[in-house]
Amino acid sequence: MKKKYHFFDTCLSQTPHILILNRVGGITSDIGGDIMKPSIINHFDNMPAQVKKAYLTYLCASGYDSDDQRIRTGLTSLLTDKEDDDVRAIAIQLLGDSVDENDVRDSLKALLPILPKNSTSYDFMKSLLITALSDEMEEVRAWGIELIREYEKINPENNSELFDFLARNLDNENAALHLRWHCMLGLAQMGTRQAADKLLVFGKKLLLTLPDSDEHTPDKFLAEKTAYSIGLAAEKICGYGKKQEAILLLERIAMRLASDGNDARTVSWAIGRINESRCTPVSCAPAVVPFIKSIRQLFTQTFSFKFAGAIAAVCLVLIVARFPDRFDEIVVKLTNSPREFDEIGVKVSMRGIRENATSTMRGSSSPGSGEFDVTDGGILKSGDYFSVSFKPDKNAYIRVLLYDSSKEITELFSDKAYSDKNILISTTKQGEKLQLDDIPGTETVYILASKNPIENFDKKLNELRKIGMDKIQQVFPNISIQTFRFRHE
Repeated sequence: MKKKYHFFDTCLSQTPHILILNRVGGITSDIGGDIMKPSIINHFDNMPAQVKKAYLTYLCASGYDSDDQRIRTGLTSLLTDKEDDDVRAIAIQLLGDSVDENDVRDSLKALLPILPKNSTSYDFMKSLLITALSDEMEEVRAWGIELIREYEKINPENNSELFDFLARNLDNENAALHLRWHCMLGLAQMGTRQAADKLLVFGKKLLLTLPDSDEHTPDKFLAEKTAYSIGLAAEKICGYGKKQEAILLLERIAMRLASDGNDARTVSWAIGRINESRCTPVSCAPAVVPFIKSIRQLFTQTFSFKFAGAIAAVCLVLIVARFPDRFDEIVVKLTNSPREFDEIGVKVSMRGIRENATSTMRGSSSPGSGEFDVTDGGILKSGDYFSVSFKPDKNAYIRVLLYDSSKEITELFSDKAYSDKNILISTTKQGEKLQLDDIPGTETVYILASKNPIENFDKKLNELRKIGMDKIQQVFPNISIQTFRFRHE
């Protein structure tokens, strides 16, 4: 094998460009190609950027031996500020397969300070860090957490901050497609109700822009990845009662992608995952749910309180014996049972008003001026006025909160009376307007709906302000909570 490497090294030092382009064109044999990969990469120094890019793209498609130190060394040598940004980005992507190696993590960490924040290679680094958060190796997860904290100024262990980070990058149309795709994967891995809702809402928005032609556009790429991410999060999505909504969305995506075999297969796989998933409330481990339900019935129908406590202790021992690797999770699930209340659907809408308005044709206004609709994930600017309206599908007690870019929580609607179903209600009185301050960031409207009055609301709201908005479901455990998010620029 060493003789073969030496032979290819000699050839490459003389005619590397022709050999690489031939390999990309499929002229050389597969066996020869595998042997040549380390040699080609280690002769990149004097090659033009387009040749490097062509071969690295081929490596992404064909695969390579990530344990081969020669290949890792060659890829690492491309992580410099002198390298073409696209070449550097693809090298980062390929090194992601070796991120469990200390030397690779160290090289990537050393690269971050020199990457421009608006570059493709920085977007690819963010993609890699997002993936690292769910890696099975603790060292890789810790590495991802550390670098996201340092360079993105967020705490990825805080669900609210991580969600805002993923949603913001997913909605950024100027971000690399690779990053937006990995943000979807990050949301699927999070598995929270908020993350599941975001995937579904994003998919619905994509449907509005998907072309009917066979042309493969960025939006079609994102639609296929949205379907894949929904399939990945199928159990959680079904657990939140979103099964039919997800199937309807996936079927509509499938119709648009029918002409592309690979994309259509991905959507079919996702639909299969949703159909096969049990609609088990996500707050309990699926394997434990039936057992816990039986225990509850046993307690409530047969035993006194004290005796039930003794039985519960015995049952807990039995559960831990059956699921020893999930002890912490099981204890939490037993003490925080699934939410047993009727979900209340609330349709939310927002209107923005920009005072330096210029009317457009047909009496409407553009989103840059006048009065306009703001969609979930839309944009408002500092100084804009806005109003929030909602329509519950059942009679309900409603509270509306705004979590702004300063991490402050403001109550927008505090009517203690019933809000009638199917009646559009505004959070502001006629003539009143809310105005954005000059602090940009992501802002979220939370709509809390309950069939009963929300007891001790002010006390719970103060508690929420202390422990953080990501604990809202913990503070209001039996309340339907929906969100509406917008970017403040």
